Amino acid sequence: MGPRFFEPIGTNNHRERGIYKRIPGTDIWWIHYADASGRIRREKDETKGAAINLYRKRKTEILQGRNLPETLRARAVRFSEVNTDARKYVTDITGARRLMVPGSPN
Repeated sequence: MGPRFFEPIGTNNHRERGIYKRIPGTDIWWIHYADASGRIRREKDETKGAAINLYRKRKTEILQGRNLPETLRARAVRFSEVNTDARKYVTDITGARRLMVPGSPN
C-alpha cells in the first residue's frame, strides 16, 4: 500500500472552512466569510454546530443573491452630524458660547 495523501472519509480531523475559535478554551465560535460584494464579514455563535449552520446559511444566501440582514452593520455616522450634536450639547449643557470657535456658526 502506498503513502496516504488524504484523510479517509468519516474522520473528524478536518477543519470546517470559515469556522474558528478566536479565543481557545471558550465556547464561542466565529464564522468568517466574504459577502457578494467581497466585503469580509465575521459573526459569532455559541456552539460549533450552530456556527456551521450559520456559515452554510450565509454562503447559501450569498449564492442566491439575497441581501444580508441590515442589523449586521449600522449606518456610518457623518462627522457633520457628530459636530452638530456636540455643538448643541455644549451650548445646552454649559450655556457657554465662549467655548466655541469665534466666527463659526452655532
